[in-house]
Amino acid sequence: MAKTMKPAIQPGLFEDFPEETEGRLGSMVRIEPSSDQDLSPLQKKFNNLARKIESLRAKIVEKEKVYSEILQYWGKKLASTHTIIADKQTALAFAIEKKTRGFKLGSRQRATVGETILALLRDAFDKSPPEKEAQDLFTRWNNTSFDEELKRQEAEITEAFTDTFREMFGVDIDEEAFAEGPDALHDAIWLTIGEIQSNEGQGQRKRSKKQLEKEERERLAAEFEKKSVKSLYISLVKVLHPDAEMDATAKIKKEQTMKELTVAYEAGDLHTLLRIEREWIEREVSATRLLPDEKLKAYISALREQAHDLEEEYYAIDYSPQYMQIEEYLSLNAPWVKQRIDKDAQLERRRAALMDELLDAFSIVNEKQAFLAIIRDLQGE
Repeated sequence: MAKTMKPAIQPGLFEDFPEETEGRLGSMVRIEPSSDQDLSPLQKKFNNLARKIESLRAKIVEKEKVYSEILQYWGKKLASTHTIIADKQTALAFAIEKKTRGFKLGSRQRATVGETILALLRDAFDKSPPEKEAQDLFTRWNNTSFDEELKRQEAEITEAFTDTFREMFGVDIDEEAFAEGPDALHDAIWLTIGEIQSNEGQGQRKRSKKQLEKEERERLAAEFEKKSVKSLYISLVKVLHPDAEMDATAKIKKEQTMKELTVAYEAGDLHTLLRIEREWIEREVSATRLLPDEKLKAYISALREQAHDLEEEYYAIDYSPQYMQIEEYLSLNAPWVKQRIDKDAQLERRRAALMDELLDAFSIVNEKQAFLAIIRDLQGE
């Protein structure tokens, strides 16, 4: 049995076993040692997991905060510049095509001009969705139509991603998710990973009696865990429901707590349920008793699973579709990110100025050799 602890568990909350969380950042319930006794191994494990969950949640909040700040700064400094560059590149591609009508070009020269036009358009399309006229210009100089080229590029991206996913996890991802958008792709990735994890260790060989017994113990533990979470929720609802509160101020506070309690229960967030319980105990209860080891084990199992989910959530932030545009900046040390974005913005402004100079040059050039010289300069930009 667990050793004596300071007040942390209310006596009546765990009596019955007659429902289940990505919770919120908050202080986790702790099992405190009494003045003359240390914590048991199970109690220490419980506290270690509680600390881990708090740390992971803090890391997730901090990571998302940093990434959001980078995205906001990138949008302020670079997003509008990218659109301007794309417009100028498209205008330059049209200007080049217009000039080719006044010169008699050899097949090799025409191929070089075509490569330049297509390079400008591809770069522009990466920055900003093209208008119909720009798509038609691309089709005139490409071996395939714009739509066919777009499908080819999407197929290459899909193939490269699925190959990487297969190498990492040994399975294929549903390719239809690519066509449905970033959110569908994100869901498909984590659904597949979840299936992989649920199947880990399940081979084709016949399981031994010992393995079957272990699986049965795990199944029973999982059922007990659900019952424990449900029991905790039901017990808290009984003592925290606002309808039984007469004081107006206390009633409002209980209404807020009930909302948080319901969200935590529906998400299966044992971490938050225990925190709500602890806060209630500290306000209302002075009598305590030991938390039975079998219940402590069930809570440890639930917290361990929740910590695992939080670890996945933390690493999944790097692959979130909303941060794809700033992917190249996410690996940089924080002090260098803004400097790098500022430098890139400065380079983009120089490119915009160069586009203006080239547009002016194409507007006045009348000789074929001078025209081809500008094309060569543009290819070596």
